[in-house]
Amino acid sequence: MDYRNHLKSGALLGVVAIDRLYEGNLANLTQLGLLGLGSFALGLSLGSGLPDIDHHKSLIAQKLKAIGWMISRFFSHRGFTHSIAFVISVYICFMFGEKYVPSEYNLAYRYFAFGTVFGSSAHILMDMFIGNGVRLFAPISQRKFSFLRIRSGSKAEATFHKFLLFLFVLYLIFRTSLGGELLSLLGSISLLAN
Repeated sequence: MDYRNHLKSGALLGVVAIDRLYEGNLANLTQLGLLGLGSFALGLSLGSGLPDIDHHKSLIAQKLKAIGWMISRFFSHRGFTHSIAFVISVYICFMFGEKYVPSEYNLAYRYFAFGTVFGSSAHILMDMFIGNGVRLFAPISQRKFSFLRIRSGSKAEATFHKFLLFLFVLYLIFRTSLGGELLSLLGSISLLAN
């Protein structure tokens, strides 16, 4: 699965997660503000590609050449960076980094961290559907876990992404008050921007 597909699926799952975290009322997102929402989106963008840093041809490994080269030398693709231990490691790094963040940016930092960890988790989940699976418990176990073995880049993968989008639309439909909440949120954001 390429970065664009990981980003799309991460964004769909991210909207559902934020909706659930804000108790099914997206209008509550105005408490988060533009900085927090933007921080979450940036973190989600980073996290959606982060596990693929172990593959030298991935977008993130190309952008962070030295780090990507080093990680791809030590870890096989869909190994440690596609495991629960990796997600926990990313979370711990953010926890330690928080003490160096000025207090006025703590909330934005936390949303960035949450977005990154969530995006990485969504990436790993999606890779369990596409390809040969992931080593979810690496480095303890090398056993691969997968739900489906859809070939990456195939028509079946495109169909899978359409199915995810369909499920997302169904989610929005069953959230009957979501349309009004989105309009309220957009109105609140435009007021915050002015």
